[in-house]
Amino acid sequence: MERNMNTYNPVTTRHVAAEMATAQREAGRSLTKNELMSELGLTDEQVTAHANEAARLFANSERRAA
Repeated sequence: MERNMNTYNPVTTRHVAAEMATAQREAGRSLTKNELMSELGLTDEQVTAHANEAARLFANSERRAA
């Protein structure tokens, strides 16, 4: 079977840590786990797995903005 590189791929990947950092930056404060889960539709496991990277991204964006 020949593979066509122009086929439509319905799968969209999420950069969960970036979404978390952006939500917190837009809120102007740190969000709780429950707030992140309800606002972004994340699971507890996703928030836990991406918390460190989200914190790093948030801190870097705050330093750039200052």
